[in-house]
Amino acid sequence: YVRGPVIVGTEISGFGEYGIGLRWVRNFTIDRVYVHHCVYSGIAGASCEDGVVNAARVYDIGPGSPADAYGMFFDRLESGLTETTDPRSYRIKIVAPDIQRVSSTGGNAEGIDSHGGV
Repeated sequence: YVRGPVIVGTEISGFGEYGIGLRWVRNFTIDRVYVHHCVYSGIAGASCEDGVVNAARVYDIGPGSPADAYGMFFDRLESGLTETTDPRSYRIKIVAPDIQRVSSTGGNAEGIDSHGGV
């Protein structure tokens, strides 16, 4: 795991797949970011633990492939793998999010999704 990254006061736009993407990260902080006009997910975490997302603004997230879109999601990257090799995300605290205009072309369009994680 990567431990302790901090992203504060940043504006991110125009990325495909994720505005901010974390994988195998513990004890992270994402604070007062503005993520907009990205494809698939504004903020994404796979196999992450003990993180905080505070006062994130996530706007205008469009569909990826397939046609899904998520303002934020925290889960595991590959659902076909085991919990040992690809664990779900756990203990992610999301405080005061502002998520607007997450759109899909026939798939899921969710503001915040754990995909069954906790």
